[in-house]
Amino acid sequence: MNVTGLTAKGDTATATFEIENTSADLSAALSVVEPITNSNTEYFDVTYNIADPVIGVNETTATTTITVTVKLIKTPITQDEETTIGIILNADPQQPTNV
Repeated sequence: MNVTGLTAKGDTATATFEIENTSADLSAALSVVEPITNSNTEYFDVTYNIADPVIGVNETTATTTITVTVKLIKTPITQDEETTIGIILNADPQQPTNV
């Protein structure tokens, strides 16, 4: 995710990534390993949202999304600010439940 154009406090940028479960037998329980890394917490806040934290098996579309939002929390005055962000997404296998 490359972000440019954030110039004033409160500006945000988002990216949405699709996650697919390709297993024919197992569901996947998704979680993010905390903490998220952010090399410049003075200027940037990073949040995420997993649309559905469990991807089932044998569904019409076995996918979900994670949306990552980067927010500028302080207006830069003398230079453009940069950060490096790291998010680790775990997909733990689960036995599917019968509905």
